[in-house]
Amino acid sequence: MPSTAALPPAKVKPLLRGSSHFIAFFVALAAGVMLVAFTPQRGAPRLGALVYAGGLALMLGLSGFYHRPTWSLGTRRIFKKLDHAGIFVQIAGTYTAFWTLAPPSLRSVPLLGVMWGCALAGAAVFSIFTDLHRAIRAGTYVAVGLSTLPLALALPQIVGRAATLVTVAGAGIYIAGAVVYARRWPNPNPRVFGYHEVFHLMVVLAAALHFGVIAHRQFAGAPEQRARSGPVSSPGWSAGAQLRASSR
Repeated sequence: MPSTAALPPAKVKPLLRGSSHFIAFFVALAAGVMLVAFTPQRGAPRLGALVYAGGLALMLGLSGFYHRPTWSLGTRRIFKKLDHAGIFVQIAGTYTAFWTLAPPSLRSVPLLGVMWGCALAGAAVFSIFTDLHRAIRAGTYVAVGLSTLPLALALPQIVGRAATLVTVAGAGIYIAGAVVYARRWPNPNPRVFGYHEVFHLMVVLAAALHFGVIAHRQFAGAPEQRARSGPVSSPGWSAGAQLRASSR
């Protein structure tokens, strides 16, 4: 009877592979529709919200439908190409959302073009060379994301200081997730919830932080607008104050 000691271990698909992105896709789709439909912003900011919401839903949807079901080899390879391309679109879409929320004086059209050029080029290259080492793929995503630095330096003027900290925290989680993906660690339970699931969960958390910042800015306005308008008084408080003033 031949020995099986030298055989490589069979790959086991974790039970929860793709679950977080599959669920997050539907949440992002609904939240994105509400953001675009109800934002009081018009023009470029609203268009930026549309691009961002579409890119986020696209990335999560492609990832969820790629990782969750068990596809044939040919179908899986097609989804793999689309999954990698979706990440680039989401990076550029996030940049676009913040770019359109910036004052016109801080918007650099050439940098926006470079961002989308890099994203489309990366999507094309990764669609052709689908078997690049995961460290190369993760490093490329991080590099494209870090190319947003010129706009990131102006974030306090665009979204305020507190929201800037939240945005930076989200970027840090994205980068940490890329490291988890590249190193395949930590790998808590390879049969149920492995390193890939940790990576996916970090992506969902980072995306939620960025979505929150963008949605808040869409509805609350720019920091200087909020400062000029001052605190918002409730109708009841205003009426009571007027009544007391008139009785003096």
